Amino acid sequence: MTDPIDVADLAAPLDALLIDAAFGPLRRLAPDLSVARLAGRLLGKPAPLSRAETETIRLHPLLGEALLAPTVAHPTVLGIVRWHHERWDGGGYPDGLEGPATPLGARIVTGLGCVSCA
Repeated sequence: MTDPIDVADLAAPLDALLIDAAFGPLRRLAPDLSVARLAGRLLGKPAPLSRAETETIRLHPLLGEALLAPTVAHPTVLGIVRWHHERWDGGGYPDGLEGPATPLGARIVTGLGCVSCA
């Protein structure tokens, strides 16, 4: 009998490659990221988020796309950043894409995020 395969181990190289491709340019944009600090503080908030705070968090894919657009011309990378919170049932954000309307790369990044949290 073989050892069980750890999906997280298999996903790690792809995860690192996609994250570097998508977010590597952010290192050059560090001064512009001060706008995103509010959302970062909300992630660690010990109490439930208000409706306004939830909407602020839900803006982060659009903010990420806008921050990357001047330095990353690749539409696949920008799409991954924009749509990584879309859901198959259409209940995701920012655009409420449903089923296969969410690009495969964004679905893979979402799946990798789920695996790394498990």
